[in-house]
Amino acid sequence: MRHFHFSGAYVALLAGTAIGLAGSPAAHAGLLNLSNVLAYKGGQIPGQAPGVIWGALNTPSVAKNGRVVFSGSISGVAAANSLGIFSGTTSADVTLLVQSGTQAPGGPAGATMDLNGSSSGFNAETARINAAGVISFVSLFTGGGSTANVNNQAIFTGTAGGGFGMFVRRGDAAPGTAGAVLNTSFLTSNPINASGTGFFAAALTGGDVSGTTNNNGIFGGIAGNLSLIARRGGAAAGVAGGTFGTLGNPVPNMANANGQLVFGNTLNSTGGVTSANDSVLYMYTPGSGLSLLAREGNPAPGTSGATYTGSFTMNTANFNNAGQAAYGATLAGGDVVGTTNNAAFYIATTGGSTLAWRNGTAASGTDATFLSASAFNLGIDNAGRIVLSAALTGGTTTTANDSGIWYGAPGLLELIAREGSAVPTLNATFSSLSAVPARINALGQLVFISSMLSGDAALNNKQGVFAYDPILGLMPLAYAGMQLEVSTGVFKTVAGIQTLNASNSDGSSFALSDTGWLTLKLTTADSTDIIVSYAVPAPGSLALLGLGGALLVRRRR
Repeated sequence: MRHFHFSGAYVALLAGTAIGLAGSPAAHAGLLNLSNVLAYKGGQIPGQAPGVIWGALNTPSVAKNGRVVFSGSISGVAAANSLGIFSGTTSADVTLLVQSGTQAPGGPAGATMDLNGSSSGFNAETARINAAGVISFVSLFTGGGSTANVNNQAIFTGTAGGGFGMFVRRGDAAPGTAGAVLNTSFLTSNPINASGTGFFAAALTGGDVSGTTNNNGIFGGIAGNLSLIARRGGAAAGVAGGTFGTLGNPVPNMANANGQLVFGNTLNSTGGVTSANDSVLYMYTPGSGLSLLAREGNPAPGTSGATYTGSFTMNTANFNNAGQAAYGATLAGGDVVGTTNNAAFYIATTGGSTLAWRNGTAASGTDATFLSASAFNLGIDNAGRIVLSAALTGGTTTTANDSGIWYGAPGLLELIAREGSAVPTLNATFSSLSAVPARINALGQLVFISSMLSGDAALNNKQGVFAYDPILGLMPLAYAGMQLEVSTGVFKTVAGIQTLNASNSDGSSFALSDTGWLTLKLTTADSTDIIVSYAVPAPGSLALLGLGGALLVRRRR
């Protein structure tokens, strides 16, 4: 058996601590002593009859208080009841919240949850929890007067212990229209923020719908008080004569705790709009409506005469509670030199955009320059700091060290990890980091998943999940090949790691809360799914966690 020890400031901060924190994670062999296994395939489900066990499990999300929600299959019950949504903080208090084949919450009498439909049912990672513990999910249902593909699907929302209801149902009247109804399969990632506000895209039918000219839109608000945000064919604010094109997939969880929403669109070719200026980015603010953030063909701030060209790129971690949206843009003209400096990241508010990063500039912590980066791996925290992964060129860069991860305020980015650099406490180095999404929180912590290279076959080309703290630095939390004790005396070998790379509509990640809670799905060599949560170490919280002595990572051989 080999032990890997943390040392220096990290161990010093842990030594001698003895104060407990209610709800803090329990220690499990094979992981940092900050980990907590909530569920695993083949394990007995708490509160259910003996022999009712978990089957395949889906990627979880976590709230600020460490409460985790996840969906999965149930073995040992009738097929009609074999899917469910679960929530808890430890393996002892995980509760079955909603089960297929049971009464649909908030639905008509006799309407039961339907396990069919794959991505429209429970089993496609549809369960989400926000910072305040509000849970949302998408499901089909049958019976109770429902008709397939007409009114048999809904977004449900509620809390553990507080019950659930329908946020919106397919077939409902479409607000802001003249008699149209919602005729859509809702996306599986529609979260509701702490104030109860949610957004969704929907196809429309009936009423004032005219062919494909106005047959979809974006809607938002609270249950029972939804409004139309934008509609296909409707006037595009800030663009003279411009009208919205298709609004079927606006990334509806690109929202924040203030009820703001950011979405992109390709405008219709009307009123002077052409293929050279039809890509736009908008922000919706309650009470103020839509603001144009960026438009293709417009001058690119922070450059010498360059303009935006092509579509703008964002992911769901690119919008914070300060109303700042981070987006990627391709540049043309002016000071652009080929592909050397034709890509940029901007931070936008309703007051304008500011250049945050550009390829061709110096990469801090190296003697190289940035070659490329993707906005799909970009994140922004509530203080306006960004995290990005990028490829490098020039200087002493080789194919063995030409990528990394950076974090900090624009212009003050700090190199967090670089391809080829040593993985702390493990006999390995980081593999390519050029396309690695990292998630950040209000504590300045970040978490990412990367492959490793090593002369040790047990670590070579294996995935690991790594955390960074501004004081404690970089540390591994789990890695493929390690042994994990899923219950007393039962060990599993980790083979893969999955996390949700998305925002929870409250300015933080589904996977990493602003209080340092991280949740993951681990898979094992024998195809066991495991739901696990961690408290990512922070100097101000270590004493409270009661973690005396040095932390160990144990790997069984």
